[in-house]
Amino acid sequence: MKINIDQVAKIEGHLGFMGHILEGDVAKARVEVHEGARLIEGILVGRRYDDAPLITSRICGVCPIVHNICSLKSMEDALGVEVSEGVKILRKILLMSQMLQSHSLHLFFLVLPDYFKEDETIKLTKEMEKETEQALRIRAFSDKVAEVIGGRAIHLTNTKIGGFGRFPDRKELQELQEESRELLLEAVTLAEVFKDLSYPDFSRKTEFISITNSEEYDFYEGKINASDEEPIDVNMFLPRIKEMESPFDVVKRGQYKGDSYMVGSLARINNNKNDLKGEAKKLAEAFFKEDISYNTFHNIYAQMIEVIYCIESIDNLIEKFIKGGYLEEDIIAKDDFTPKEDCWGVGAVEAPRGTLFHIYNVGSDGNIKKGDVISPTAQFLQNLENDLKVFLPDLKNMDKEERERKIKMMVRAYDPCISCATH
Repeated sequence: MKINIDQVAKIEGHLGFMGHILEGDVAKARVEVHEGARLIEGILVGRRYDDAPLITSRICGVCPIVHNICSLKSMEDALGVEVSEGVKILRKILLMSQMLQSHSLHLFFLVLPDYFKEDETIKLTKEMEKETEQALRIRAFSDKVAEVIGGRAIHLTNTKIGGFGRFPDRKELQELQEESRELLLEAVTLAEVFKDLSYPDFSRKTEFISITNSEEYDFYEGKINASDEEPIDVNMFLPRIKEMESPFDVVKRGQYKGDSYMVGSLARINNNKNDLKGEAKKLAEAFFKEDISYNTFHNIYAQMIEVIYCIESIDNLIEKFIKGGYLEEDIIAKDDFTPKEDCWGVGAVEAPRGTLFHIYNVGSDGNIKKGDVISPTAQFLQNLENDLKVFLPDLKNMDKEERERKIKMMVRAYDPCISCATH
């Protein structure tokens, strides 16, 4: 049996699928990227070090904030720049806004129609008007957070190496706090929709990798946690990732210890759910009964839990920033950090789809000599294929339409971003 899906819709970018089932065994299961290489890493070479955060944020229109902040962290590591606790708090809030923006789009407008067997999202939004309005309010709130702190919703203008260009308005921060408290009640209600979905019965043991912070459920800083060992520093972990290149593939796929692995919301929940707080912790404990879930489709509910967590955390982080009494000199970045010698830097943050790495080599003239971006989607594509190889035999007796629908459901559960993968 040959299965060929030219285009998997309702994902970011263009992706197809090719599979073969021979006498009940899967001979092939491959996701095919239908986009050209973007060559952003090559564009960086020869540019000034402070151009990198601006250029790399253009890798993706869905998740520009995470590329911007990860690039800043990498450059600060290269240049030996320390940032204040106040800067870290503001960056954490920005990452929370990115999670809200991306997750709410993916959850409600891309994957939810799958579970109502509805091909057209617009029809579902008409049937679920209240829930649609709730999802749209979450997205609008996320944009407002980015505008207040980052300068604008997409491709931030206020973030700088070492800090920010301007100090955020305290009144606007307090307004965001008030709105987050109102929004939390709606988000908890919306979570019930995703808790009650009939997720396919699937399990395949795999490696889950994410950032782990011993003090909190954190997207900004910490060590890298692979479930088979103690968390280690990002500089020690990166050499363990092997980027696999193929002459017929524009995406460099990631391997860890010679095998595929998963990053993203499910990986973070599996590794760090004990660090959740408030309503998010309650939801996680009620849904994830086992220590680890190997059901890929649970990545969807894991994203919903993170939506709740981010709304709660934005409130708490703003409160922490205001009470911290930070002054402009704690937040405003200096103008020049030109290196005195050749240097390397590594940055890692959690993007909506998983752990993101930026690596830079900067010359003594302040120009970039080499750049490497390891995106979440590039890391998990091989894991998605391995999941599909296990999933396909369960689908062989279905009619063509239902079989293809199930395959697309699994692809969309990963929430792939092909723009990031083909950077």
